[in-house]
Amino acid sequence: MKKYILILLILFLCISIVNNKLTAQNSLPYFGQTPPGTVAERFGSTFLLSDNSWTWFGAPVFSLDGREMYFVKYDYTSNDVKMEFTEDIDGVWTTPQTPVFVENTRTESPFFFKDNSKLYIIKDLSGTNEPKIYTVERNTEGWNPAQLVEMPYNDALGDISNFSITNDSTIYFTLHTDLGAYIYKSRRMNGQYAEFEKLPNQINSFNSSSPYIAPDESYIIFESDRSGSFGVSDLYVSFKDNEDNWTIAVNLGENINSSSYEYGASVSYDGKHLFFCSKRNDDINYNAYWVDISVVEELNPFTEIEKVNQSIENCLQIYPNPATDKISLKFQKNQEYNIAIYNVLGEIVIEDKLNEISNEIDVSALLKGIYIVRISNSNFEMSKKFVKD
Repeated sequence: MKKYILILLILFLCISIVNNKLTAQNSLPYFGQTPPGTVAERFGSTFLLSDNSWTWFGAPVFSLDGREMYFVKYDYTSNDVKMEFTEDIDGVWTTPQTPVFVENTRTESPFFFKDNSKLYIIKDLSGTNEPKIYTVERNTEGWNPAQLVEMPYNDALGDISNFSITNDSTIYFTLHTDLGAYIYKSRRMNGQYAEFEKLPNQINSFNSSSPYIAPDESYIIFESDRSGSFGVSDLYVSFKDNEDNWTIAVNLGENINSSSYEYGASVSYDGKHLFFCSKRNDDINYNAYWVDISVVEELNPFTEIEKVNQSIENCLQIYPNPATDKISLKFQKNQEYNIAIYNVLGEIVIEDKLNEISNEIDVSALLKGIYIVRISNSNFEMSKKFVKD
């Protein structure tokens, strides 16, 4: 009899350990999973897979040190949205639990901003089904009560959902209006958020929602049901040029989108992976998926321009800069070049022809100041500054 009691006790202890911590193989980073390539893969261990009782309600969000993960799920049993989190403790991820700041109210769209001490969320504290954006901050004792982000909310215009924040605190968000879902932004100026501004037709020509904005605002990823999609709703990306114009949105392609419904895009804290939700293969309900961020970067029409500009920049190297007696000019190709050095008055002070990859120019006779070196031939022309000490 004592033998059976001992066995039961051991089993009870094992179950208790499993219930409080997940298996040790779920280590940092990303639960020990092998990062994906350019084809989307399902994310998460078994405990993160949806079943008949719940489905993912947005992509996973990691703290900026990668040691916490917050996620939202829709519970079919209670017909309610629930936020949970898991954290890494000594290399083992804890069983998901409800954050203290949820406070029995619908809470969703977690977003860490700049560090691990401030989390932005959407809550309906009023209980009137009019969600607003809040922040929760924590100290050594834990999370403090939620504080409303003061924005020019207009409940008559529509309800806010799914948002993302730039480095300068501009908030991009979904506004659900009588005419459909559209993406808006509100820029923080002089300590206050400005009136809501609808994004242009390159993004909002169809139902568009759930924006992820790059911290530097260089691109935006969102979901849309526009024509040409692979399924019900696909993920699209639009890039911003140097004049703050958005490009026409581009579908992220069949390696990410499917015949299902893709939504809730988010980029990982280290900028290496794109997370989103989808239902495919043997999924019972919607699950989290991830893919290498290069699939987005390859669609950037300005990347090649940057490469060309960088190549031109590397065509000529001037050193040392500043210089005292001589400057060395190094070219990528061995051709004949015309050189002219101008002072700030636009006067040519040195003029010569160069035929070598590496060349030296005597500038000892020049006065101290800023000079322009102009290099040219029949196929090439560029200018660079140097300082004479």
